[in-house]
Amino acid sequence: MKMIDVGRKSSSLTVQPMASGKNKKHYPSLYLDVVPEEIMSKDVGSTCRLEIIGEVVSKSINDENGGTRESMTIEVKKIGYIGNAENKSSEEYLKMSDEEREEYDEKEFEEK
Repeated sequence: MKMIDVGRKSSSLTVQPMASGKNKKHYPSLYLDVVPEEIMSKDVGSTCRLEIIGEVVSKSINDENGGTRESMTIEVKKIGYIGNAENKSSEEYLKMSDEEREEYDEKEFEEK
């Protein structure tokens, strides 16, 4: 799976982020109003890997203040905690077998 950096510099945004600084990237948020106990009970750390299966409910492109703003709404059908993302790159992690990932994730939790 190819990972895509979805951060945008403030100069490329039509709606300015709260943070000041033109070189700082703004990242979209993912808000879940229902989170399974299996994920909430884990110490996921400040950076984590999640796998989300969802249905695209809507896509829109709107003209705003001389630019365009693209957005997408996804209804989350399933979500899974893959692991801590701080110590391995996504490429390294995804090359691991399921057993290796499980052992790695367990070790990450034990260390915290």
